[in-house]
Amino acid sequence: MGGPLKGLLEKKLIRIVGRKDVPGKPIIYGTTRKFLEVFNLKDIMDLPNIRELKELHQQQELLDPDQESSESEQETIIEEEAVAKQHDDENAEEKIDEKIEEIPDL
Repeated sequence: MGGPLKGLLEKKLIRIVGRKDVPGKPIIYGTTRKFLEVFNLKDIMDLPNIRELKELHQQQELLDPDQESSESEQETIIEEEAVAKQHDDENAEEKIDEKIEEIPDL
């Protein structure tokens, strides 16, 4: 388990909800009530959708075109995307990614 996921589990912002029935049986993570409270959300659908996240990313690139993600930052993003598998909501994966980086140490 990567560092970001471990940190989220320790902060009780995510929980293990099961394993996917595919080769390798990857762990499926879900958000917790505490996650919603920390980010002041009524439910998971309050998170931005994939289109909104892409627009935000494009705006950031326009503001700072010299900023490039390192390989480790890209790996962190991929790990964080795995957090959002709750309720088979494919869009939730992209919605949570940005919110995770804002998590304060509690």
